[in-house]
Amino acid sequence: AYAIQVVLEYLKKRGYRGTEMELLPEPNKEANATFDDESRNVVMILDRATQGYENQPEMYEEMYKELRDWADGSLDLYKGELHSVLYPHLVHCFLEMVRRGATQAARRFLEKYGREFISHSEKRKEELTALMGVSTPEILQENETAKLFLNNRYELYLSAYALELLLAFLTDNSRRYLLLRILNHRCRVIDSTLSPSDKNLEEKTGFFASEEQAALLSKEVLWGTLKESEYVITDEQQEKENEKKKDKPEEEEEEVKPPHVEPDGTLSESPVPIPKYRQGAQGIDTLAPTFKGRVPLSRTNLPSCLFYTFANTRGCAMNCVTTSSDASIVAAGFQESSIRVWDYKSGQQNGTKLVGHSGPVFSVDLSLCGRYLLSGSEDGTVRLWSVQLKTDLVAYRGHNHPVWSVAWGPFGHYFASASHDSTARIWSTDRISPLRVLSGHLSDVDAVTWHPNNNYVATGSSDSTARLWDVRVGDCVRVFGTHPGPLHALAFSPNGRYLAMSGHTKDIHVWDIAECKQVQKMKGHEASVWHLAYSREGSVLASGSADNTIRVWDARSSAAEWKMSTAPPNTQPHPGASTATPAAPASAPKGSAAGAGGPTNKPSSAPTSTPANAMASLSSLSAAGPVMSQTTKSNESVEESALLVTLRTKKTPVYYVRFTNKNLLVASGGTAVDDQPASWRKGGWAEETTLPRMRCSPS
Repeated sequence: AYAIQVVLEYLKKRGYRGTEMELLPEPNKEANATFDDESRNVVMILDRATQGYENQPEMYEEMYKELRDWADGSLDLYKGELHSVLYPHLVHCFLEMVRRGATQAARRFLEKYGREFISHSEKRKEELTALMGVSTPEILQENETAKLFLNNRYELYLSAYALELLLAFLTDNSRRYLLLRILNHRCRVIDSTLSPSDKNLEEKTGFFASEEQAALLSKEVLWGTLKESEYVITDEQQEKENEKKKDKPEEEEEEVKPPHVEPDGTLSESPVPIPKYRQGAQGIDTLAPTFKGRVPLSRTNLPSCLFYTFANTRGCAMNCVTTSSDASIVAAGFQESSIRVWDYKSGQQNGTKLVGHSGPVFSVDLSLCGRYLLSGSEDGTVRLWSVQLKTDLVAYRGHNHPVWSVAWGPFGHYFASASHDSTARIWSTDRISPLRVLSGHLSDVDAVTWHPNNNYVATGSSDSTARLWDVRVGDCVRVFGTHPGPLHALAFSPNGRYLAMSGHTKDIHVWDIAECKQVQKMKGHEASVWHLAYSREGSVLASGSADNTIRVWDARSSAAEWKMSTAPPNTQPHPGASTATPAAPASAPKGSAAGAGGPTNKPSSAPTSTPANAMASLSSLSAAGPVMSQTTKSNESVEESALLVTLRTKKTPVYYVRFTNKNLLVASGGTAVDDQPASWRKGGWAEETTLPRMRCSPS
């Protein structure tokens, strides 16, 4: 019936009345005679309204200017809502002009009217910058930002009266019917109960499935942590289980209760099968709530920081870095398709080179025991390496595009990958094909991380949203967003209740995954945040940023006590940061030379660091002066801030942060020799050599 209706509308538009009457059912022919004339009049009006624009695509600019001037002249009460309509219309008018061949006029149009959006939003600045590269209809089909706008509806929040005003304006003149078509076909208008003056109104608009989010709230999220009995088994328990299996009749079945979160915050049982480890297995002690020698952190007991810098990084290409849980093993991936591994526990000074990928390595991650390494590459493969044998064991093929991120599950065996193909995938070490394909993001999946109980995976994407996925069934159970920019830094709290996320947004957003509500927004960074890490007991959160700082935040407060906070302004030197040689190994670098690029995994902005023939070594600290300064809480601030301390490097962006088993904060970054202050080179901070050197600095 729908197909016939479409054909009838086409015949009406073209004037084939005879054919149209033949297709109409007999009882409806006379009844539709009058209706046909009225419909034809409407079609003729629409044809006249759009015919000029088919031949003169430059007139889109005139229509947009009328809409912009009308929004500027509207009542202040509704001006904020009506201005939110301009951005999607600007983009789609530009895309239509390019599609119709008026590329030069389209570029001038975007440059002229895009300035007002670039100056107010970093996210829109990136989108419009990407669209400026669209110069032909062929490129239009390949541009990721253009496809995002063409394949998805842009969500707008408008009150009922604001929508009525907008529709009245668009239907007042027949020339504006193409703007009405953009609103109808390319946008989704949501009835908003927000105040028209809401400052967050701009952040709420965008490609975000609000209807999907509301539907997902009915799904329960089992956020509790696992009991030790779920992943550790003693020899006695193993013998008892074997005896029970022998004595138990095959037809006998025990009543199975659905898993649930216990009052103490633990999960009754894991829905996802987890291989059990023997008691005392390597690395399994790090999962215990208590660890021998672990220092509890708080506002009055801040973490010590060990910072490693890769020097001589100008023009080099190190894309990623990871470290073992005790920071004794460090691995880094490079642009020239290789991986280097340093094992400082064995006294090794030079890195071991691993070769196997056929493209740049964008992500690496070490297993719980430190014996195995995962890597993701531009060649679309994920490789499993043996650190001891210094060779790759398996190549997992499933992605058709570059792999931006890989992550081991908290108990090993399972791992996840995120790719340019807008999907994430769940794998296990005993299968070469993926167990689950997680599809739902509208753009690149830039980051992936596992929930502490191994039952969920979180992903961050360039579509400015984060998603939580149920590993057991592969379904999305939560959508967090939308945020002001792409998300490529994710971290779960150790208790599994909260998810911290950041990226190009500069701010850190903390969400309650059970209720899908944002409970905290940490402000203070002045540039993109590249990495996040919770302390082992979850009392503090550390963040590394392109603004050359590490910031430590209070994460102990409950959701009801959390408040929006801003960073205190005053800084002072960090006492005692310039002496003492580190007694423990630390992380290798993740990042690039200081600059605006940042440690993104994508080739377009990949960081540069140690070259292919790089040799990294530890050098002792000299007494040339402090390498960091710390920001303390302002005494003038009445409201208690979530920011505890800011550790500033001199000129080194911070690409990687992690807490060791004993709550030592390990961080790293990369800087070029030419970017280093003269006091660093002359004072002995780095040895004078053309080879990159890795320096460590405790605070």
